[in-house]
Amino acid sequence: MAGNVVPVRPPDGPAGRRFPNGAAWSAYLCLGCVTLALFWRVTGFSFVNFDDGEYIVDNAFLKRDFIPQGIVWAFTTFRGGNWHPLTWLSHMLDYKLFGLAAGRHHLVNVVLHIANSLLLLRVLRGLTGAFWRSALVAALFALHPLHVESVAWVSERKDTLSTLFLILALAAYLRYVQRRSPGGYLLVILAAALGLLSKPTVVTLPLVLLLLDFWPLGRLRPGPGGEAVGGLIKEKIPLLALAALTAGFTLYAPVKLQALMPLNLIPLTERVGNGIISSARYLLLTVWPAGLTALYPYPETLSRSRVILSLAALAALTVLAARTVRERPAVAMGWLWYLLVLLPMIGIVQVGPQVMADRYTYVALIGIFVAAVWGMPSPRPGQSIRTALWALGVVVALGGCLLVSWRQIGTWHDSRTLFQRATAVTADNYYAYVYLGAALAGEGRFEEAIAQVRRARDISPAFPLAHSTLGAILAKMDRWEEAVTHFRDAIRLGTGSAGAHLDLGRALIRIRHVREGLTHLREALRLDPGSEEAYREIAAALSADGQPDAATDSYRKLLELNPDSGEAHFGLGLSAAQAGRTREAIAHFSRAAQIMPQSAAAQYNLALAFERTGSQELALERYTLALAIDPDNADAHNNLGSILAGLGRLDEAVGHFRQSLRIDPRHVEAHFNLGLALVRQGDVKGAAASFQTVLDLRPDHAPARNQLRLLSGTQR
Repeated sequence: MAGNVVPVRPPDGPAGRRFPNGAAWSAYLCLGCVTLALFWRVTGFSFVNFDDGEYIVDNAFLKRDFIPQGIVWAFTTFRGGNWHPLTWLSHMLDYKLFGLAAGRHHLVNVVLHIANSLLLLRVLRGLTGAFWRSALVAALFALHPLHVESVAWVSERKDTLSTLFLILALAAYLRYVQRRSPGGYLLVILAAALGLLSKPTVVTLPLVLLLLDFWPLGRLRPGPGGEAVGGLIKEKIPLLALAALTAGFTLYAPVKLQALMPLNLIPLTERVGNGIISSARYLLLTVWPAGLTALYPYPETLSRSRVILSLAALAALTVLAARTVRERPAVAMGWLWYLLVLLPMIGIVQVGPQVMADRYTYVALIGIFVAAVWGMPSPRPGQSIRTALWALGVVVALGGCLLVSWRQIGTWHDSRTLFQRATAVTADNYYAYVYLGAALAGEGRFEEAIAQVRRARDISPAFPLAHSTLGAILAKMDRWEEAVTHFRDAIRLGTGSAGAHLDLGRALIRIRHVREGLTHLREALRLDPGSEEAYREIAAALSADGQPDAATDSYRKLLELNPDSGEAHFGLGLSAAQAGRTREAIAHFSRAAQIMPQSAAAQYNLALAFERTGSQELALERYTLALAIDPDNADAHNNLGSILAGLGRLDEAVGHFRQSLRIDPRHVEAHFNLGLALVRQGDVKGAAASFQTVLDLRPDHAPARNQLRLLSGTQR
């Protein structure tokens, strides 16, 4: 009934005693500080080429305003094969606050992880009354090496953020059970909804709450104080409905993006077998976290013996939990928590190449930690040996976690370090070799990069990503013909994605197969109508192909997609300038220069437009900015020199004309302008030499011939 307070069952033994607030707050502070110290160095880490590009670095959508564009995009995109709008909004907020300062993005993950650890301690204490057992579970959660991936990987924000709301939902549920108020249940629904909007794996929350009803809340038990199973399930219907709705979106996303692994590649029986092996292997890694890596490859063949052994181990632990359910219900609850929370992530619905992932244990291991900590008998007064063993076990467990986690955190320093680790601890990990190759290419080590990617291709000759990555590396080396061959192979072998067609289209245009290139770029747009890069490449190709009107249309569509696209404003500025619409060109170039302040081309073309309108001072300012970015722009030096000469600043003008000629000795206009400036300075001989050079380069240059004739008359 509303208003009734339902007591929570007290734990047994000394571990359940109440402790003074001072000791409790000291424990909270210690846990927070140790966790912060452990993870602090990630604030000096970079982004990695494992989803961070798609999520943050190359994601132009993050630059949009929150209202309304950002919110609309976050709730309607399936980018990356996922639907998690709140996670997208958190990344968008990070970008607004920090730009691409990777350390700040990492720090947000660390703060969320610390908050999760402290909230877990608070909630477990509220549920059980056992402070030190709760603190031990929270410490294991905070420091365990299997949780490093969820914290040190910026793209895994969805883990830390969704878990925050999941734990808040547990806290709200405890309050609801104690007070039975409708408002309290609405808070549970709100926290659950926010968790589901952060990561769909929160779908298991209703089942987790039923487990808490069993232990420690004691609602699901026979006799006085117990409640009917049907009533408890009915109570969870709103949460089940939310979970079902989210599951629908989650399954739709990879289907829409063709990201689901088809059954003909990995049959259902094989997925189930690997799910069983992974579930057992996570337990082994929990106890002995050796060989951890960011990418565990799918095995070529399924080991039946490993499936049988893993199934036997899981069955034995299930039997053990069932046999001790009366004496130690926490063990059964924790074991079922682990199995149920892990279920959506064991690979029955396979998205991506991994057979398992450390991040999948972020919430699931809470159950194992609870089962282990509450499964240990409490030391009684006078049992000094048992107390000493308790203390020793805690020190060894937490000390081991700190040591291994510290080493594991270091592997996330950058892409090369991450995938060197992956290739070192796994066999024939062709995905890792490809990512390692891409990382080396990003450092300019192209030959080493090609060797790594070819190694991946040798392991799996029909691996499309190896071919597309080889193509991308060769493209960076301007080996476009070879790049085209590999991009074609990638599409032939099954990568018919928008990105594959975009890569091939871009490469074909570079080797002047414009028509075929445009066909692939348009196919990329068909597959991904929101591809800014495809619009940008199409517009640039059409412009270079002498189709300015069609290019303008593409730039306008790009601008509709992203009003802050500097490339779109720049392209529209060029089109307007070519059509003689100088004022319109100035507006677009100004916006492009504002969005891309380090674009020398935007500054230079804006200066040209100002010069055409007679705004010499404004043109001078922009030419100066353009040269600060690109000091080797011969045209900018020449044009700036002309303006300075017109303002009577002849020494500066001559300096810029000479700089222009140093960069481009055959710059006819710079030679001529230098001659004019030297005439005004009285250097007739130097001027005559400049005009003669103009005629040597361009014999039909009448103004230079006239100037020479005038100088000859002066000398006579």
